[in-house]
Amino acid sequence: MSILAFLDSKAEINRLFAQSKAAHAKIVSEREDKPRKLREFMAADLDGNLIRAFYDCEIIISFASDDSRGR
Repeated sequence: MSILAFLDSKAEINRLFAQSKAAHAKIVSEREDKPRKLREFMAADLDGNLIRAFYDCEIIISFASDDSRGR
């Protein structure tokens, strides 16, 4: 099973990544910045489920633009 965790900021990604490492979680992919202002990392829980934690600035900007137009 794969689980997506959409977080509200890069700071939240950094905090969750640090907590995951401190708890000795299995880090599948290190935290990194990717194209389109995306920051993410992946970890696996004890049952082998993959957890993808990410922040996507493009989505936040899109939502903010829609809200400003009354959508």
